[in-house]
Amino acid sequence: MAQDGKLDLLLKMMEDAEKKREDTERRREESDALNLAELQSLKAAVESRIPLVEKKVSELGGSDAEKKREETERRREESDALNLAELQSLKAAVESRIPLVEKKVSELGGS
Repeated sequence: MAQDGKLDLLLKMMEDAEKKREDTERRREESDALNLAELQSLKAAVESRIPLVEKKVSELGGSDAEKKREETERRREESDALNLAELQSLKAAVESRIPLVEKKVSELGGS
């Protein structure tokens, strides 16, 4: 009879353990379903923002490219202005020497 009580107690403990396991499994499945729903919601939210982010990146990239183009153009214009000033200075120096060169040529031609 004592053994019957022990067997009953053991069976009850096994049934309780099985119920706990089933309950834990059910809660885990519910939690997984909630987590999956939350992840899908988050994914949808992120994906809906991708076009806006891409547009902003494009705009920012475009403005950077525009700034670089403007800077390059400004530098080219400065370089052209410096080159023009150098050419004008060189022209003035050459023109100032023309009379000397003509004089030398006439002296050499006359000798």
